[in-house]
Amino acid sequence: MRSHKLLTVVALACPLLPFVGCTPDDGGLATTSFGTTTSAGSTTDVIDPSISDTTEGETVADATSATGGESSTGTDPDDTGTDTTAGEESSTGEPTPACDQVDEPDVNGLDENDDGLDGVAGCSVFVNAAVGSDLNDGLMQDDPVASITRGLEIAASFSPPRPVLVAEGSYNETVNLNSGVSLFGGYDDQTWERDIFLNETVIAGSEFRTLVGINLAEAVEVDGFTIRGADFNDNSQSTYAVWVRDTPEGLLTLDYCVVEAGEAGAGADGPNGMSGEDGGSGANGNSNGNGGAGGISGCGATGGNGGDGTGCPSTGGGDGSAGGDPTTVGTGGAPGASHCGSDCDDEGTDAASGIAGAIGVNGDGALTSGDNDGEFGGDGLWSPPTGSASTRGNHGGGGGGGGAGGFDVDSGVFCVFDSGNGIGGGGGGGGAGGCGGMEGGNGMPGGGSFCIVAVNSSIEVTNTDLFMGLAGNGGQGGQGGDGGIPGSNGGGANGTDNGGEPGNGNGGAVGGGGGGGGGGAGGCGGSSVGIATVSGSSVAVGNVSFNGGNAGSPGDGGIGGIRADGVGLNAPSGEDGCDGVLSDERDYP
Repeated sequence: MRSHKLLTVVALACPLLPFVGCTPDDGGLATTSFGTTTSAGSTTDVIDPSISDTTEGETVADATSATGGESSTGTDPDDTGTDTTAGEESSTGEPTPACDQVDEPDVNGLDENDDGLDGVAGCSVFVNAAVGSDLNDGLMQDDPVASITRGLEIAASFSPPRPVLVAEGSYNETVNLNSGVSLFGGYDDQTWERDIFLNETVIAGSEFRTLVGINLAEAVEVDGFTIRGADFNDNSQSTYAVWVRDTPEGLLTLDYCVVEAGEAGAGADGPNGMSGEDGGSGANGNSNGNGGAGGISGCGATGGNGGDGTGCPSTGGGDGSAGGDPTTVGTGGAPGASHCGSDCDDEGTDAASGIAGAIGVNGDGALTSGDNDGEFGGDGLWSPPTGSASTRGNHGGGGGGGGAGGFDVDSGVFCVFDSGNGIGGGGGGGGAGGCGGMEGGNGMPGGGSFCIVAVNSSIEVTNTDLFMGLAGNGGQGGQGGDGGIPGSNGGGANGTDNGGEPGNGNGGAVGGGGGGGGGGAGGCGGSSVGIATVSGSSVAVGNVSFNGGNAGSPGDGGIGGIRADGVGLNAPSGEDGCDGVLSDERDYP
């Protein structure tokens, strides 16, 4: 139980009952909507809390007898309200049927119809977590159900629906409101005396929403409860203590409540990017004229093959590859000059070496969101802000293969002393380019913590304290991966003189190193909001205080990976996440 507290009351021109039809024009209500923001800790006008919010002798609209068929819940929807209790009498002196009696539960706990209860004992549904059972019918104080959800089901089976009276205690459930069924807490779990300040009645959410109202078509009042949002640790999970959607004006009132937003989940850290694969080395050329193979690559940045000197004419080295990236690749070396005729006095020349591949460009670091508000989606749930993604580093270009030495044919009738073929030396293979380092992942944003969210709705909140919660922190951005080291080149081979004078092959060139991956951005901090109005919604407030709350902290951006350029130039780091929002009231499109 909680001790008595002083809760200030706004004087309204008419009682705070959802079916009386109070509007802001009746006095005492201010309308919250469309982006109005007040400072944290603010409170509306204060008057003497001893003033009752009910008027002796007031009547309840539509308090007619219930009709209908037998209910499978054990209640009797055909109840005509002719059961009587020790309470009001009609003008003829006969006891008034229970459901025709008037005693709306009020902040002072007054028993206006003398039936021993603040409320109508013979025309209510009773919930008591301490002694109740959901197997009971819930129609008497000594036969209560245990859960509010079951109480709502029973109350809704009557026509018109009955109010649900709830004894003190903690009810760990998400409560989905029913049209026309009002909830009144603050009853002693033994005596059923009502004192909302002494007998704390807590609805503690078992899911990410605690009190839910969707498409309400008849008036509902929720009075005398502490409504507590669920807490989460991770997964960027947002939490909503009160969530209302598609409910027209005048159909939902929260009165004399305490709304405590839950703690939202933190965002996960972004993954670190993997380092780029190192390039393979090119093979040496052979004196039998075969060129060396280019270096292999896991990302397609292969080196060029060495030129071939086994035939006449010899061939040049092959170009490298960059695996589809725009990096400049190394070109193959030209072959030596070949002589394929019968002249005995000529000879093949040496080949040119391959050209090295270029170094891959570093990736870009991720950018954070320029708008830290986030947005509500079509499902009515908040999506935190996110930034752009980082990019990986480009692959280095493969080195070009070396050319083969020139082939020489000496086979004429005058080549008596030196007749035959000179086989050009094979060119060396080019080294493969290093693969680009992978990008660091963005940190996930923190979840949002909301006391009240109204989506396409217009509701009233009076005499209520809002305690804003802790929004989730953003995760750290992941580090970019380092670029892969390039492969070395293969050497060229000398030619083989089999009667001719061949040229020597030349070596291939090295590949270029891979660029470093960009760092991931830090996740934005989550929002902590007292009242969020979405899609043109409005919340009329009277004597509402806003307390506490902490916006989520942003995560740090990740460091960029190192480019394999022999110098160690880092790719750009990701930006830090954006700050979370702390606001009493916030309007969203």
